[in-house]
Amino acid sequence: MPQVHEEAATDFAEAAAYYERRQVGLGDRFIREVTTSLHLVDQVPEAGSPSLVEGSPLGVRRMPVRSFPYHLVSLTEPVLVVVAVAHERQRPDYWAERVRSG
Repeated sequence: MPQVHEEAATDFAEAAAYYERRQVGLGDRFIREVTTSLHLVDQVPEAGSPSLVEGSPLGVRRMPVRSFPYHLVSLTEPVLVVVAVAHERQRPDYWAERVRSG
């Protein structure tokens, strides 16, 4: 599994709790889908789309989470690290400072 930034782990936990509050079992389904995406990022770090955010280093990628409006944001250089589990429409690019600071 790739490294997961502490704040990305918080993103993940908060989103899973939100879905579980909405419907019993939905949080578990979200966890499974994110875990599947994490495995894919680990196996193929270049998977997903490049994410060009002003001031960010090269190697920032977005991997969609199947069935949910989320994506994993990862930094591939110098080491693979997931920096956010981000909603597609809420707070766009809130995670950008995480990739600038490493």
